[in-house]
Amino acid sequence: MYEIKILSKLVKDVTRIKNPKVYFIGLDREEIKVFKKYTNIKVTLSIKDADFVFVKNLRRPLKINKPVFSLDFKSLKYCKNCFGVFSWRNGRPMLIIFKEVINSLKIHLPEDYDYFIDSKKYILSG
Repeated sequence: MYEIKILSKLVKDVTRIKNPKVYFIGLDREEIKVFKKYTNIKVTLSIKDADFVFVKNLRRPLKINKPVFSLDFKSLKYCKNCFGVFSWRNGRPMLIIFKEVINSLKIHLPEDYDYFIDSKKYILSG
């Protein structure tokens, strides 16, 4: 539930849309069902209709022109325009937002996120 609150807030802060639509790639039905149950964000079945995309378990390159956020580190290899990643490490939530990507996509986030912004090169090299 904690993860859903973080991700829901992120979607709204990135899109700046009152009722954004989210599309999921690679998540199972149960994960999507939980997201739908505990947020007021609409889940869409069409990537064309989406304002925001979450990816997980990617196995091939993804090229879309929408805000994309990864829910695992492995997917970053296939998602060059993912602007960040959320994952769990040692039982603790980890949110990282990539400075270079948010700048190139012209995403402006509230100051609350400053702590989570880092360079993609440091994250992927480590």
